[in-house]
Amino acid sequence: MTSRYSEIVKPSIKKVVEATEAIERSNLKKAEQATDKEIDDMFDEAKEENKNLLNEAKQKMKDAKPNTESEYPAFNKWLEKDAKPMVTGTTKLLANVLNIFMSAVVAIRNMVVRPVRAVTKFFVDRAGCVMNFFKTYF
Repeated sequence: MTSRYSEIVKPSIKKVVEATEAIERSNLKKAEQATDKEIDDMFDEAKEENKNLLNEAKQKMKDAKPNTESEYPAFNKWLEKDAKPMVTGTTKLLANVLNIFMSAVVAIRNMVVRPVRAVTKFFVDRAGCVMNFFKTYF
């Protein structure tokens, strides 16, 4: 059975989780060509958006506080049983998603950097071969 407090707060928590996915999709598309500053900006943007959404959820929780003293026992029970675990779970989820996101960014950057390194190595090796050729024959 969902309490009325959960009905008030859960949409804001859900919004936090769903909004971060949109941010991550957008940022992963940018990561392929991103500079270090752009990567910093991506993370700063995600951090700011998460902060705003979490503040919105916090305000919803504050707004859900009971109006009468008689409602406080049920509210406090909900706070301990549902709200605190939900907030902790949200924090853990965001940290987990951040780690997965960082791994994806690194993988994308490596896919871009490896070919560049291979091409660079080719030209360095080629220059060495050409230089040896000229030393030998000219």
